[in-house]
Order: sequence, then structure tokens, then C-alpha cells
Amino acid sequence: MVMSRIPPSRRPLVLTVAFALFLGAALDAPVLGFAPTPAAAADGDVDEVAKRRAIKGLGKDLKKLARDPRVLKKLDEVAKILDGLAAVPCPEAAVAALHGAPIPDEKTRQRIFTFVEENHDKTLLKPLVAMLQAKEHRRDTELRLLVVHALSVLSDPKSIEPLSELITFDTDEKLVAEVCNALSVFGAAKQEQRRPAVKAMVDLYETTYTYLKSIRPEHRILTKIATTRWRVYGRQMRTALQALTATQLSKPHEFRKWWNTCKKAKDWTKCRVKPRR
Repeated sequence: MVMSRIPPSRRPLVLTVAFALFLGAALDAPVLGFAPTPAAAADGDVDEVAKRRAIKGLGKDLKKLARDPRVLKKLDEVAKILDGLAAVPCPEAAVAALHGAPIPDEKTRQRIFTFVEENHDKTLLKPLVAMLQAKEHRRDTELRLLVVHALSVLSDPKSIEPLSELITFDTDEKLVAEVCNALSVFGAAKQEQRRPAVKAMVDLYETTYTYLKSIRPEHRILTKIATTRWRVYGRQMRTALQALTATQLSKPHEFRKWWNTCKKAKDWTKCRVKPRR
């Protein structure tokens, strides 16, 4: 049967059965009442090509649905496509599932990112970072929170720099807190890879605290904002800085002094800062 001749609404069911047969052949066990044959095993390469084409087709259908303004009325179709992709838990299927991430439905998003995190493959880094940096998603904090968490699960040091770009005073405070949590897992990364995260956090940690403690009348609004932000991400930022600098410093001025002294050091673990008198 030619896939293009199958109506989009019927593809997930057909593909689910097809994927089950592929898995059955791979595991050398009967699935859905079918037993593998020597011919099927010999055609493994052909099955792999067919599987990739099927995944690509499902990804395209999901991408089209995600752009449909009436997608919330078509969640059953979305679920069927995700069922088809879930039948083959591989990185390619997880990448295809990400096409549905922009759909503003909490249940759908949770299912997609659970699938992504379970695959835990480096090929997911590029599409996740692209989604994090996409202009059309900048106001979708809930989506970006899920992407940041997925990057922390992936634990690839290459995500440190794009995550660090979110450490700004203008970024949503909940997102900053989640980014700090994500960056905390990279304490064992190379020093040069950790550098942009440390710089960004030292700057924001100090700036937020400065506004928090300011008594200048012209800072009244900023002080109120900083107070809220400090409560949301102050502790997470301190923990992340301690993990990335391998120190037990705590206060913003301590981290500022450490950064000014050690930022150019070849080995931060050997850099010492004189105590404040």
C-alpha cells in the first residue's frame, strides 16, 4: 500500500501495525499473530528505510496539525500520531514528536517531552536548542520550561551556552530558576564550557541583589521586581554557581570578587581569593 494514498487520519493506525511488525522481526518473536520469516530478516534494511519514511510522514502530519489554529479540536488526531511514533521508541521518532510541542495543550506536551527524555539521545540537542531560541516561542514560557528540563536530562555540555543566554533580568523568573537547575548538572564539564554560564549568573546574581537592597527612590519599581525575582531564583542561582565554580561561596559580592580574580585562571580549582576584611 502506498502511504500517500492513505488518508492522514488513517495513517497512525496503519503505521502502528507496521511498526509492531518491524519490532517483531527485530526481536525474532511473533507480534499481532505474525511470525518472522527468513525473508523478513533478509529485508531488514528495506524495513529500516520504510520505518524512517513512516516516521518522517508522521512528523510532517504532526507539524501541519501544530500550525492549524483549530488544533485543540483535533487532539484525537494528534494522539493517534503520537501513538504511531511511540510504537518505535527511537531518537528519530522523538525528533518527529517535537513537531507537536508548540500545540498549547498540557497533556500533549507532557507526553511529547516524556517521550523525548526517555530517548535521551544527543541527536535531540539541535532541535531542542532551536526550539528554545525560536522567536515564535519566546512568550511561551511553559514550552520553554519543558525544553530546558529536557536539556538538563540530556546533559550535553553543548547546551550550556544557549541556556546561559536566558540568564538575564528580562527573562521570566521561573524560567531563570529552571535554567539554573539545568546548569547545576554541568559541574563536571570543561572549564571553558562552564565559563559563559558562570559569567551570566554572577552578573544577574549581583544585579538582582543590588536592586533588592537599593533604597534609592528611582529604583523603587526595580526593587519590587528584584524582590520577587530573588525569591524565585536566588537559591537556585547560588546552588548552580557553587556547582560550576566548585566553591562554597554564597553572597553575590563573594562570587563577584571570585570571578574578577579567577575568570582568567587556567584552573579555577587552584585559584584562591583573599577573604574580605
